[in-house]
Amino acid sequence: MSTKWNDILIRKALNDTGVTPYTGGTWTNSPDIIPNGTLVEPNPQQAFGAKTYNADVGKPTIFMQQNYFYVRGKNLSSGADAGKIYLYYCPQNLFLFPSLWSQNQLKTSSHQDYVQVVANDVNEVTVTPEPFTFLPTSETHSCLIARVSTPNHPNPLPQDGEIGTMAQLANYIASHPNMGWRNVALVNKGIPSYTNYFTLDTTCLKPGTEYLFLVGLSYKGLTPGSILAFSSGTPIPSGPDKGVVIQHPPTPVDQADGSFGTRYLTIPAGFKTSVSFTYTAKPPIQQGWSLQFFAVYLPLQAAANSDDQTARDLAIPVHEHGIPGLDLNHPLLRLAPNGIVPGIKLGDVSLIGQ
Repeated sequence: MSTKWNDILIRKALNDTGVTPYTGGTWTNSPDIIPNGTLVEPNPQQAFGAKTYNADVGKPTIFMQQNYFYVRGKNLSSGADAGKIYLYYCPQNLFLFPSLWSQNQLKTSSHQDYVQVVANDVNEVTVTPEPFTFLPTSETHSCLIARVSTPNHPNPLPQDGEIGTMAQLANYIASHPNMGWRNVALVNKGIPSYTNYFTLDTTCLKPGTEYLFLVGLSYKGLTPGSILAFSSGTPIPSGPDKGVVIQHPPTPVDQADGSFGTRYLTIPAGFKTSVSFTYTAKPPIQQGWSLQFFAVYLPLQAAANSDDQTARDLAIPVHEHGIPGLDLNHPLLRLAPNGIVPGIKLGDVSLIGQ
């Protein structure tokens, strides 16, 4: 006997309307699990919500690079609804062992293992505001498994032994409208020479305040045509830059030494995220090359309007921090007269070649 689901629905396919169990055929390519490749979507609700709900907008997943995954669901309850969405990465040898694939739980750039979604209206399509991240290092055939847990349907993970065959697995997914499955389309191309991470952490700053930041990547001794990029999936939570994500798309460098970054960003105290940065080298590799990802706090407004005398005393001109490429002529330093921008380097991560 079939019933109509009355909670947040994750579809098995585009023809899934929430009738349970799902009998529409394929169950391994949920359009509501959305691989977005190596770029963060600035407005996921607009890009993946009601406007594109009737389409599969997933992109290939790129081998050996940081990838971002979104999940959406449709509210089939009689009123407002909310839930926690979890996402797992499962290689084919673990399909029948939930206790093992559940250990491959994907997290966000802010290191959360679930994302809260809220639907204020009936039939509203809600999208995870922050993506899950994953860097695939194996070309083994794998899938993504999404699970939504709500107060009315906690939806615990199955136990080993509940699913003993692929037919039983198919039946389990078909009988759970709050779970989705998507085979991963893995593409092996443009593998970076290096991938590294920087933790941007403002929890040490005064609570309840906002600060200007300069975030970027400097380089030295690269062959022109080499490609650099960085990204984080965590939107800035408040202030004038609310919803903005820190990212710079893959960009070929046109000179051996230089620096690029975001515009100046207003970031609240307490914000913490992991930024992935990549370097795809173009031969020949030069001796002594280096990369430096940096975050500089600029006490231009916050310090001037507070009693933070310590910040004013510690700040030195950004071009004196020794960041390759950031000199007085750099466009990022034109915020103040003569490029004399005071700053405190909150941190950096460097890669140095031989």
